[in-house]
Amino acid sequence: MPHRSNPGELILFVKYPEAGKVKTRLAGTTGYRCAAQIYSHMSRTVFWRMKHAGLKTSVAFHPPSAEKSVAGLFPDAESYVRQSSGDLGQKMKNALRRRRHHSGKLILIGTDCIDIQPDDCRQAFRELEHKDVVIGPAHDGGYYLLGIKTDLTANKQIMSILFDDIQWSTADVLLQTIRRLKRFRISHRLLKKKSDLDTADDINPAVIRSLYGPV
Repeated sequence: MPHRSNPGELILFVKYPEAGKVKTRLAGTTGYRCAAQIYSHMSRTVFWRMKHAGLKTSVAFHPPSAEKSVAGLFPDAESYVRQSSGDLGQKMKNALRRRRHHSGKLILIGTDCIDIQPDDCRQAFRELEHKDVVIGPAHDGGYYLLGIKTDLTANKQIMSILFDDIQWSTADVLLQTIRRLKRFRISHRLLKKKSDLDTADDINPAVIRSLYGPV
């Protein structure tokens, strides 16, 4: 495995790939079982892509009862963090706080953006040398990556600005977040915009190559 040169840690948000519990919009076309299989492959692809690049990667998982199964799907993670109760904002806030004593910079990523690459995360770590927050915007109005300087996770106001009372799973997530960062003059940088895979319409040749390699 390559040398770990990054002074930071990734936190990968995952759900155990139980049919009917993941990728439900995609399942409207593929069926629940197939959607769960696609989600499982996506999440493991992102995990191993980061691990093989030498990036410290923890796994924040749900549900809590699936810890043993999750560890089997994502072996040798830096740590396994149970997602807290509450909405997505509370889950992300609590995951950051639980890992803040372990790295100088923390980056949250999900598994919906199959195109996310180690270089995207390395760029985010570099940007955090000069900015407080880094965001990877998604074409659907959300974001696929959020990075923050670890010392800021102890600042209740900043954590509230980022994660409280956001209308999650809407096309305005990114806009709401950027407006707040600007209003409170929190320095930030946006990365390259990328696409999530949520429905069958999102599956295209580029996605297939990201998942399975050249065909």
